[in-house]
Amino acid sequence: MSIGLVTICKNEEKTIGLFIRSLSGLVDNFYIVDTGSSDDTVNIIKEYGLPVYNYKWSNDFRAA
Repeated sequence: MSIGLVTICKNEEKTIGLFIRSLSGLVDNFYIVDTGSSDDTVNIIKEYGLPVYNYKWSNDFRAA
């Protein structure tokens, strides 16, 4: 069995690295959806070798 994690983020450059590292031994697949970061969040995620899915924020968590 594999475990996948789905999360959305925006402007989380200060915490996204810790988030990824803390779950990397528990999660097999990360599905990270960025909702329009203007900081270095996307680059940090890519540094971990993870894909980033982009979604234009529309005030709807479920849609993202």
